[in-house]
Amino acid sequence: MTPYAALRTDILDAREQRQWELDQFLHAGHNTVLMLSLNYPGPQKLPTGCGALMAWAQEQIETGLGAMAVVQSCDAAGMYSLFVCDRDSVGCKHYGVETESAFAAARLLDIDVYGRWCGQLDRKKLGLPPRRCLLCDQAAVDCIRKGQHDQDAVVRAAQRYLHSFSR
Repeated sequence: MTPYAALRTDILDAREQRQWELDQFLHAGHNTVLMLSLNYPGPQKLPTGCGALMAWAQEQIETGLGAMAVVQSCDAAGMYSLFVCDRDSVGCKHYGVETESAFAAARLLDIDVYGRWCGQLDRKKLGLPPRRCLLCDQAAVDCIRKGQHDQDAVVRAAQRYLHSFSR
């Protein structure tokens, strides 16, 4: 198995574990569960500066939404935190999108919101535009699926964004 194939397997396993943890909090009756993760491309999932960016985002979620962190961890896919909150899921998703757009490096954050009654809320369900690619003006998901850009160029762009963050 190539190193990238092994990494892909490890990341898929990590995502399954995250989903299991998320499901535990949703089934426990929490109104809203948020998952904060660093959406960093390439094999290096803990670049310099990611801890400070995640700490900033966690503070925004805790103070802005009154959410409580219930899981803080790191796995093959990188750093992530789970939060529970009694606030409205739709309002939490709008707040998450605003946080992801607060400044350049915040584009590397992914704040997923899950409601007890509505499941995962995404931008499309709320009539919001999709995330933009780090390198062009297209939807990031389309560029990723098509392999539109050289992986090294995407990683360099992410590094520039993260480097721009100072706390």
